[in-house]
Amino acid sequence: MKRNILFLFIIITGLISCKSKESQVQNHIPTFFPLTQSIQVKDFMPYIDSVAILPLEATDSSFIKDIKKILITPSGQMIILNTSGILLFDEKGHFLFPVGTQGRGPEEYLHAVDICLNESATEVWALDKDKSVSKYALSNGHFIGKIIPRFSTNYPDCIGIAPASKEGFFLFGCNPYEKSDFTTPFYCLNLFDATGKHIDSLLPRKAYVLPLDAITQSYDNSYLIRPQEGDKVCYRLKGKKMDAIYQFDFGRKYMPLSSGKIRPGQHFDIQNYVNAPYYKLPMYIHETADQLYFSCGGPEANDHFYVFNKTTLQGIHWVHDRKDATALLLAKASDKDFFYYIFNDYNDYIPESLPIEMEPLKRYLIKEKHVNLKGDSMNPLIIKIKFQLP
Repeated sequence: MKRNILFLFIIITGLISCKSKESQVQNHIPTFFPLTQSIQVKDFMPYIDSVAILPLEATDSSFIKDIKKILITPSGQMIILNTSGILLFDEKGHFLFPVGTQGRGPEEYLHAVDICLNESATEVWALDKDKSVSKYALSNGHFIGKIIPRFSTNYPDCIGIAPASKEGFFLFGCNPYEKSDFTTPFYCLNLFDATGKHIDSLLPRKAYVLPLDAITQSYDNSYLIRPQEGDKVCYRLKGKKMDAIYQFDFGRKYMPLSSGKIRPGQHFDIQNYVNAPYYKLPMYIHETADQLYFSCGGPEANDHFYVFNKTTLQGIHWVHDRKDATALLLAKASDKDFFYYIFNDYNDYIPESLPIEMEPLKRYLIKEKHVNLKGDSMNPLIIKIKFQLP
């Protein structure tokens, strides 16, 4: 009897200890309450400090189909991953040269799924579809070498890459081959040294993880991991560490953990997930020195966008109504002061008669800053925005 009581005591103590550790992680980082600490805005005039419009030069070698990711170098150059390759533009949008070559050759990448800068920001690293990492010189785009990561177990596809110290790197994978297996631990993040040797496994998944925008670059070339499904915490990758840095608390209006579970033989129902009457998918997370931007899916598939002051934890938000059929305006990068938005709407708008349901920030840019691509077959515009928050 005493042995059973002692055993029960050990189990309870362990559970309390685990919860205590989780609480300590959550309590020591800034918490953003999007539903109570932000005000919804439709008029952006009081909240915009400055705007810079950067046309991306379109040539036979720099035509952009669809921007997947943007990296900002310390000098302000823009590295753009799009469906046709990796391109380098200067801080004013002039095309410089392609980074590497897409193809099947030994110095080429077949299909780059993500990119990052190394810690010293002298090389561009491309994660290929086969999980290999190709390295290219930032100075001229030439091939340096290719690393084949050696996973400790048979590992599925990866969708994200970030640098680690001593030329190592992190790779992010979403779900195991058997996506409905939540009893066997699966780690979404793996750390490798410069030779591709596996060093550590991190970030156990809690639910089915959607393969969307897992890792973004911060203004200081550290990298951010968005909260995973079933989690509220945003992590920073720097050196060889993964540190919890922010959390987002939507209270009871956040998507329940159970919604990310699937049964054997079933597919994840993305439509039901997106249309659920909850907030979900905090993603496209970017930060300047003073502000934090992110978006999330809201009830009934509306998109919500937030910008917070990182000191006061107060912010603004606006809504993209799903009835707005125009191209979505998204932030895809940041530097110390500005968020970088992609404007890829080629409709010839008349500022005085914009669609009623148009997203308010996009409306502001067209009406007040005269942003317009006017149907030309040119590259998208990069819009740099510095917000003014209380």
